[in-house]
Amino acid sequence: MALTIKGTKVKPVVKSFNCLSCGSPVKIHVVGHTLNVVCPSCKAIIDAKDPNFRIIQKLTNQKKYTPYIPLNNKGKLKGKLWECTGFVVKSDSGYYWQEYLLYNPYEGYRWLVEVNGHWVLYKKIYRAVEDASSVISQRVRYKQKKFRLFNDGTARVTYVEGEFYWRIKAGNASLARDYIAPPESLSVEITKNEENWSLGIHIDAETIQKAFKVENPPPYSMGVGMAQPSPIKEKLQKCIKPMLTSLVVLFGLWVIRGITASNKLVHQSYHSVSSEEDFKKTIKTEEFEISGRTSNIRIHGTAPILNSWLYADAILIDVDSQKGIPIPLEISYYRGGDWSEGSRSSSRIINNVPPGRYYLNLKLQKGPTFLRGNFYLEIRRDVTFSSNMFMAVILILLGPLFTFFRSRSFEVSRWSNSDYSPYQSE
Repeated sequence: MALTIKGTKVKPVVKSFNCLSCGSPVKIHVVGHTLNVVCPSCKAIIDAKDPNFRIIQKLTNQKKYTPYIPLNNKGKLKGKLWECTGFVVKSDSGYYWQEYLLYNPYEGYRWLVEVNGHWVLYKKIYRAVEDASSVISQRVRYKQKKFRLFNDGTARVTYVEGEFYWRIKAGNASLARDYIAPPESLSVEITKNEENWSLGIHIDAETIQKAFKVENPPPYSMGVGMAQPSPIKEKLQKCIKPMLTSLVVLFGLWVIRGITASNKLVHQSYHSVSSEEDFKKTIKTEEFEISGRTSNIRIHGTAPILNSWLYADAILIDVDSQKGIPIPLEISYYRGGDWSEGSRSSSRIINNVPPGRYYLNLKLQKGPTFLRGNFYLEIRRDVTFSSNMFMAVILILLGPLFTFFRSRSFEVSRWSNSDYSPYQSE
């Protein structure tokens, strides 16, 4: 697609002649390199190397395309001044795109390709592309960077204007493949006689407009460009390190808390649930001591139930003040042939319980199934529990996960224009 020519410093020369088809004046701006030139009036393709400027192809009833960058306009891209010398419209199965040939006497040629308002600047490469073959390769590598196949098809020349360093005619066709690793892309065009690889870089439409000083706004950008970089992916990469650091710190605090927690058993008791009378009375446990600093307590109960439930209406009462803290506990367990739901055990944690002497008042209620056995109850002081840690983990992951799904949505939109999307099922 692009030929790199390292030339010596030359004075710009413009060669003029009259078109043999319509008599209009034709100018050649890149003298010495131009092989074909297109008459600006009748669009006849002329052999620029022929002494008589032989017409290679006459085009009649051809649809007129207006290039966004006018021919012979000059603009600075990547710190170099380029002149737009050629304009080509190509198509594949009703899908059209525009290519602009740029020339710099010291740098040679570049291709500026516009597809649906997205721009990529290409330079021909001569270094081998790894993993490429005549059979369609899903992935290739260039300078150790991996590129994924985005599109392949037949690129057919539909319209030409300007001058070119190779023989070009309307109707010329080549096999074309595009591989991407945004913001870069690799493009290859294959004909009977040659295979040309080019490396491209995405350029913003506003940059193109400013560089070539075009008054009209650039073509409207539709969707996500083939090589358009994802600003969301950059944000995602930036938040990975803080997220991992926060998770490591949180895990460390959780481990320290687990080591320092006393997890002391302060009460345990068994209560009969074998008769209806056991569910009619209020049970008062023995008194027990909660010592040390103000901390949490965990009440844990286990009941011999199956396809039923048990509800313990428990109140923790301070012996001295007779003030109570409700600690209701519900246990339910159901099981079928190949399924089960619930558990025969349940726990409840109460925070900020001051030291002192306490007892429990219990009122038990049951489901329709009659229970036989003992309801086991225990209370532990200063315990660790994972729910707070899990909540903290969720809060830490919330932002990165939201950014990840936004980044994924961006990529799904990009690959929606490809036949080789890794998100085919979406």
